[in-house]
Amino acid sequence: MIEATFYLNQNDVYTGFDIKGHAGYAESGKDIICSAVSALSITTVNAIDTFTEVNFDGDMNPDGSIRFRITSNFDDKAQLLLSTLALGITDISEEYGQQFLKVHYKEV
Repeated sequence: MIEATFYLNQNDVYTGFDIKGHAGYAESGKDIICSAVSALSITTVNAIDTFTEVNFDGDMNPDGSIRFRITSNFDDKAQLLLSTLALGITDISEEYGQQFLKVHYKEV
């Protein structure tokens, strides 16, 4: 199962996310849930890097897990992109089931 955790501060501003695990929906290389989550998350990080002035820290590990944290210069563009990521991942979870993808929101 994939676990996606989105972090928000007390003002409901996204500060980052973690995504880890494998959906187990299909065999490796044919798992549409893993592919969709990977495409959404990597595109979001690349868009934040390209289109915003946000400072962030993050890494993608060989096991496929992704960690992303905004460190400064929070802006509306980054919030829109992170909200879109959360929406897309939540929609996938609702469509295919929490046995494959669980979404968590945590206040930090």
